[in-house]
Amino acid sequence: MKNNKHIRKIKLFTICLFILGYTFGQNKNYSELGLNYFLTNIYPKDFTESKLEFSGFTESKMPEFVPYFKDADSIVNQVFKNAKISELGIAIELKESKNIPKIKKRRGKNKLKLYVYPQVSLNEKHYVYLVVYKAYHFVEHYLIELNESGKSINYWNANEII
Repeated sequence: MKNNKHIRKIKLFTICLFILGYTFGQNKNYSELGLNYFLTNIYPKDFTESKLEFSGFTESKMPEFVPYFKDADSIVNQVFKNAKISELGIAIELKESKNIPKIKKRRGKNKLKLYVYPQVSLNEKHYVYLVVYKAYHFVEHYLIELNESGKSINYWNANEII
């Protein structure tokens, strides 16, 4: 009888450790959160195209060029200059929604292409850089700022015609 109580306590203790470890061990994928914010809040306002090409992963290298974002803090404009990223090419899960455009993983002509770069963290804020590109037409740059909980605080946009 005494032995059974001891076994139950050990099982309960093990379950508690597992739950605590799972809760604290989860890392937020800020690139994914930034992308979902972009697709549900920014994309429908800025673009009329209903199809978008996206690989499903963050880029495997940091951008060589990040434009100056007007009205952004000078610190924000320096975020990617000296960024050190440990995880590149992270898979991103998109949440299904009527508001999100149709995402294609295969290449096609005249489709908008979306590039998502790994998040950069600075002063308890997280920045996600996204590029929407249409060959021979334009490049739209977005920088989304997220807080620790993953909520969007601000975003900036810069564009160029090519």
